[in-house]
Amino acid sequence: MDERAPRVEAERERDRGAQQRPAAATGSPGFYVTEGELTFWVGGRVIEAPAGSFVYGPRDIPHTFAVASPEARFLLVTEPAGFESFMRALSEPAQALTLPPATVQPPEPERMIALAAEYGIEILGPPGIPS
Repeated sequence: MDERAPRVEAERERDRGAQQRPAAATGSPGFYVTEGELTFWVGGRVIEAPAGSFVYGPRDIPHTFAVASPEARFLLVTEPAGFESFMRALSEPAQALTLPPATVQPPEPERMIALAAEYGIEILGPPGIPS
């Protein structure tokens, strides 16, 4: 695998962990929506992204997303490498190749913010698309 641009495939449900906290990072993420629909906020601009869309988040520009359909799948590519290490440090191994049960909660915000800072990511606000 080319470590300059690692890839992460993700699946999310609208009502469970589907909204991300706005962030600015030293890397540049690209999102390719493979199923469902995501809504992005990049530098103050709202972008509706159905399946087949690609959305780019330039380095150091605040961005976030939310799942707009009941479920969505997307491929996340970041450049340079490093974000995948943050994801590994923040995550727990899956018990099965399915979405986790509703009883599984996301990490505590304080832990996420502190860990993000170690990887050059600045968490800018609560989950959701800023108004």
